[in-house]
Amino acid sequence: MAPPSEIKAIVITKPGLAGIQTVNLPALREDYILVRTTAVALNPTDWKHVKGIDGNTGCRVGCDYAGIVEQVGSRVTKAFAPGDRICGFAHGANSVQPEDGTFAEYIVVKGDVQIKTPDNLSDEEAATLGVGISTVVSLSLCYLDIPIHPQAKEINPDRLTAQQPNENRLKVSTKTSSSLCPRPANRATITQPPSP
Repeated sequence: MAPPSEIKAIVITKPGLAGIQTVNLPALREDYILVRTTAVALNPTDWKHVKGIDGNTGCRVGCDYAGIVEQVGSRVTKAFAPGDRICGFAHGANSVQPEDGTFAEYIVVKGDVQIKTPDNLSDEEAATLGVGISTVVSLSLCYLDIPIHPQAKEINPDRLTAQQPNENRLKVSTKTSSSLCPRPANRATITQPPSP
């Protein structure tokens, strides 16, 4: 069955206020996946976007989701097919692409950064993975001072290789990792509090 042309979504109507609105089905872009949403998760970024920036009026809210693949864009390289259970994240409250939020009946998400939902997780559990995993990976890369390979040209999280044996450094050949981790000058420093 084809997706409907109009759906329900949570949209920012003015700073500090969002509501359920009838909106157009999001357009499938070449490197995106159209997903029928089955579960979402809340993050601080969701309410902060609603509360905050005036430029987000008209944007759909939400970052984390789980759902069923409906259509796959022609430039998605991961092996997703209609009917697959997937989960991940999107850039909700995105003023550049206002239809990208996940709090909607159907959503579009960047194809190659989503994951297939493990069989042992419910959709509700899977919906909590997206931003959480991204945060953990970002902090881990920064805290462990793992360098991001400067020649990374493709998204392929299966290609992690050691630079040198016996060294605690990885060559990460993904655009995703380099976009999640701040540049070295902005690295977070985590220190142990002094002993009493």
